[in-house]
Amino acid sequence: MKRHFAKTLIAAVMALCLLALPFFSANVLAAALGDVDGKEGVTAADARLALRAAVGLEDYAAGSAEFIAADADRDGSITAGDARLILRAAVGLELLDWPTSNKQYDTLRSGTYYFKGTMTQDGQTVPIAMGIDKNTVYVESYMDGLSMGYLLKNGNTYLLNPEKKLYHKLNVVEIATLKSAGLITEDELRATVNDMGFTSMPPLSKASNVAPGVLDGASCIIYTFDMTDGAKMKVYTSGDKMLALENVNPVGYTVSLMQFTSISSTVPLLPPADYKSKTLLGLVASMQ
Repeated sequence: MKRHFAKTLIAAVMALCLLALPFFSANVLAAALGDVDGKEGVTAADARLALRAAVGLEDYAAGSAEFIAADADRDGSITAGDARLILRAAVGLELLDWPTSNKQYDTLRSGTYYFKGTMTQDGQTVPIAMGIDKNTVYVESYMDGLSMGYLLKNGNTYLLNPEKKLYHKLNVVEIATLKSAGLITEDELRATVNDMGFTSMPPLSKASNVAPGVLDGASCIIYTFDMTDGAKMKVYTSGDKMLALENVNPVGYTVSLMQFTSISSTVPLLPPADYKSKTLLGLVASMQ
C-alpha cells in the first residue's frame, strides 16, 4: 500500500477544485418556456405544437430551443401534460418559469449526503462516491487504476477495495501504525469532506442567470452564480435531478467538473453486506 494512501485518495477528490480542463461547453440557448414557435409569446399555437411533438408529429431534438420551450414542466420529455400547461399559460391560468429549487442540490447543501458520479482529471474520467452524516465519512475513487475506499463509521475505521468487494476493519495497532506513516486522521478526513464546499453553495433562487442548455445531448437547466474575481459556478439540473456542478474561471475555462449519477440524503450501510472481510495484508495484496 502506498505510504500516503488516504491523503492521496482525498487529494484526488479535492483536485476537482484545482483542475485545468478544456472549456466545458453547455450550448446555452435562448428559449422561453412555452414559446415553442419562438414568436415571443405563449399562445394556443404553441400548445398545439407541443401536443404534436408529444404524439410524434413533430420531432424536436433534445436541447433544441423548440424542445426546451415545449417541455413546460421541465422533466426532460414532451407530453400532453406540457401542452396543457402551455395552453393554460396562453390564457393566463398558468405562469411558466424555471424552478428555484432542486431537492438533490439542496441535499448536498445540507451537509448530509451520499452521492455517486464521476470526476474528470487530465482528460480521464473516473467514478467517485462520497458520503457524510453524523456517524459516517466515506470516500471512494480510482487511483492508478485501482478502486479504493476509506470509511469512518461509528468510531470504526475501514479500508475498502470496492471493485473486488473487500474490506478490512483496522485495529488500534494498525491505526497507530498507519497514522505514523501519514494516514489521514478522522478529524482531518471529516474536515476535508466538509471543505468540498457544498454547504456554502447558495440556493438556486440566488442564481444570477437561469437558462436552458444541453448536457451530454440531453436538455437541462443551467443556473449560473457569479463568484469572486469573475469566476462562475454552474449547476445543471433536469427535473428533480442534479446532473453536474461546474466551476469556471474568469477566462472561461472549467477548473472543476463533477457529474452525478445519484444523490441521496441517506448514507447506505457500509461496508455492504456482500463485501468480504480481509486481513490488512490481504487487502493490501488485492490493491497491488
